[in-house]
Amino acid sequence: MNDAPAAARYVAGRMSEAEIAEFESQMLSRPDLAADVNVRQRMKAGLQVLEERQELSEIIAGVANRRRRLLALAAGIAVAAISASLVVWYQRGDRTSHLLAIDAIDQGENTPSFLLATIRGSGPPVIDIPANAEYVELRVMVDGPGGYDVRLVPDAPGGITSAPGTDGLLTVALHVAGLENGAYYLSVWPAGKPENEQRYPFELARRR
Repeated sequence: MNDAPAAARYVAGRMSEAEIAEFESQMLSRPDLAADVNVRQRMKAGLQVLEERQELSEIIAGVANRRRRLLALAAGIAVAAISASLVVWYQRGDRTSHLLAIDAIDQGENTPSFLLATIRGSGPPVIDIPANAEYVELRVMVDGPGGYDVRLVPDAPGGITSAPGTDGLLTVALHVAGLENGAYYLSVWPAGKPENEQRYPFELARRR
């Protein structure tokens, strides 16, 4: 699978379920590919924000006013410039994983908590996060005691190892401050047994 076109199709939602499964499996073992997808998702989200704010059309219109004879080309250059700026911003930003052990954060009474579950025939749950939240608590049901490796995809390389509580729920913290809206999933497997991986997809929707 050619990385760049595949990453573009993945972010655009133009893959079949089989292709998605294969591509996400590759991202787990290739941090460079996961990082590329993260950049593309941030670019897409940034362009959507500009469009929602009605700023993208203003940028394009400003370029068009200066170059009326090259309207189509100017619009393409404007979009490319915005995308390039978003890539530079990402590369200079924090590359630390946003996934943390739950005991690594100071949990307040108002820390949002979400239970993730894989339900066939339904779309991923939408995690609606208040604008002032810095962390959220994510919980998943696991099969038994012991350590579990947990990864956030896409995210910076790395992850954590955690153990479920007496209620059978594995609880982790997600640092949502600075994390872009979009599609993610938790990848969970018993420590040392990645072949038993379980995926818990969700959509992050942070209020602005």
